[in-house]
Amino acid sequence: MVLAVLLPGFHEGILKTIFVDTWVSLSLFGQPASGFKLTLIDLIIIALLAFAVTAMTEWLTGQKLGNLLAGMVVTIIGALLVVMFVRLPAPLDFAIEDVAIFAALIGALIVKVFYALMRARTSGGKKAAPAHA
Repeated sequence: MVLAVLLPGFHEGILKTIFVDTWVSLSLFGQPASGFKLTLIDLIIIALLAFAVTAMTEWLTGQKLGNLLAGMVVTIIGALLVVMFVRLPAPLDFAIEDVAIFAALIGALIVKVFYALMRARTSGGKKAAPAHA
């Protein structure tokens, strides 16, 4: 609970009700069975990560891929996939308010770059530049 240290009184009163007690449960293809519990502060952290992933993906692929909501959805899907199937080593297993930061970054970046490359490949309007050796 990093934010509890940064913001005194964060886990009591109205702030607790708004940011901690308000949550949604998500699961991808029924996995995990109980779902991931995302609070409002978790969604804010994911939005910040989605902004960073969108910027990195545009830098890597040179294509604009959508708005922040699409970036958040891809970040959540990528984070769920990496958390479910990849076991990160101890230094990279870092979480802020139950959001695995490196897992979300790695998963969202992989999913978003894959989506950008597939979208560029299937779009009929543009031709891909030939690869140079």
